[in-house]
Amino acid sequence: MGTRMGLSSRHGDLLEARGLDIELLERLGVESYAEHGPDWICIPYFAGGQVVGRKYRTVAGQKQFTQDTGSAQILYNRDCLADPTLYRQPVVICEGEVDCWTALQCGFSRAVSVPAGAPSTAVGERASAKYGFIDDMPELPDDTVFILAVDGDEPGAALRSDLELRLKARRCKWVRYPKGCKDLNDALQKFGPRGVVETINRAQWIVGNVYRMSDIPPLPEPEPHDSGFPGFAEHYRLRLGDFCVVTGVPSHGKTSVVHDLCCRMASRHQWPVCIASFEQSQHDMKRKLRSWYGGGLVAHLDQETLEKADNWIERMFSFVIPTTTAARPSSGYWSGSPHRRSVTDLAYLCSTLGTNSSTSAPTG
Repeated sequence: MGTRMGLSSRHGDLLEARGLDIELLERLGVESYAEHGPDWICIPYFAGGQVVGRKYRTVAGQKQFTQDTGSAQILYNRDCLADPTLYRQPVVICEGEVDCWTALQCGFSRAVSVPAGAPSTAVGERASAKYGFIDDMPELPDDTVFILAVDGDEPGAALRSDLELRLKARRCKWVRYPKGCKDLNDALQKFGPRGVVETINRAQWIVGNVYRMSDIPPLPEPEPHDSGFPGFAEHYRLRLGDFCVVTGVPSHGKTSVVHDLCCRMASRHQWPVCIASFEQSQHDMKRKLRSWYGGGLVAHLDQETLEKADNWIERMFSFVIPTTTAARPSSGYWSGSPHRRSVTDLAYLCSTLGTNSSTSAPTG
């Protein structure tokens, strides 16, 4: 496992410069580790008092991380959650071990940190092994309070969003850092232990009623995606979570535009699409999708291209179809409605992107 020798004088000085308590770190088993280079330390992860994984990081120069193969992906300092003497204390969840150490030495004995930092974008409701550590947590009372002391940046906002979704937002508070600080250790270095204590004690409930704008926890910024539609990139890009109605004069190409956008997003960004377009038959829909994929009339496509198109349609598209004839809108039902095509296009677009989200399209 490499050379371990406690914390060297150099590493002790570097960590003390960040305001950290070296005696606390050594009680937690933190050691210098020479296998990867001169400025690496080893951070053991415990479960039930036993080491179940080791993480390594640099304490100077370029920030780097690694871990032992097969290390358990659990919360750092997980055992504090099973300590019955701490049951009434809030759980402070940090983004990394340094912030966890900061909280611990400032009196928050039920501080933990996530095992692999923050995601670049929020995972949302999708199942993800990244959050398996939540299932591994000891069973906690339903009234347990979680203080989400993640970093004050975009990845931190994504992590906070994912945690509040999985831990139940009504049980969660969020931390707003002092000016010029992005995490608890910054607060420690600039304002000392009092700054950390006041920052955590000021944590605000995520679920509430009336807020000032500064009291609302920032959400991760949705990423705009270029559809590749000619002329769109400079004026409009699609984002997961947006909802938009496409409307306009009947028979002027709204369905064709939305159809093309959906195909482009499925092809360029692997966005799954669900289509509800009740005026188009199954044959028409299949023909249009095949034609878009093959780049020409279906009659002119060879068998290999058709098979590839069908595989793509099967993988990326699903369809909402009325289950009975009675449920299917008739031509008479739509006749005379000035919004006939708009309603159809809205149904087509509202259900795009499967279970991930609805997409958006330009208005006008």
